[in-house]
Amino acid sequence: MITLTDELRIGRGYKRDCYRLPDDPEKLVKIEHTDDPSKNDNLIESIYYTHLQKRGVDFSHIARCYGWVETNLGQGLLFERIINHDGTLPVTLEAMIKEKGPLDKQTLDPLVREIGEYLKTNQILFADVGLRNILCQETRPGSWRLVIIDGLGSTKMDLRFRMRMLLPLYNRYKIAIQWKRFIKSYEKKFR
Repeated sequence: MITLTDELRIGRGYKRDCYRLPDDPEKLVKIEHTDDPSKNDNLIESIYYTHLQKRGVDFSHIARCYGWVETNLGQGLLFERIINHDGTLPVTLEAMIKEKGPLDKQTLDPLVREIGEYLKTNQILFADVGLRNILCQETRPGSWRLVIIDGLGSTKMDLRFRMRMLLPLYNRYKIAIQWKRFIKSYEKKFR
């Protein structure tokens, strides 16, 4: 069992808390706030990541999921913790734009196009398209990539979620719709 404390908490979202592991700084655990299975992001992501792994998708732009773990706070889902090449923590795409970080729109645009192509090519649904769900990781000095850390698959467990996993055409349609929403939100941040 993994013991999690307040000192290990690195983030608090609407439905989950994120904790770094006490003995492995390259992993984190997401713990749910809700008992409603239809809105349980951990359950949804566990099912979706299993689906992606069975399909053999490329994980180069999404944080890896390692499965369920037991903690003193209940069951959690274990994920890769995205870290910059120098050990510092990356900022979200939203923060990079808002705080006018080292990446301007001219530099970010090709990275955004790259992740959009990645999602289409690998047929990965980015359901919760918030800019806060993408990290800007510096992989080596001056070299960047965008990594999705949250919001894959669906925002709720329903029939449409299952249909998207079973019907590729329906999935591609939803991916295109969500990507248009993402681009609209992204462009709006620069106005």
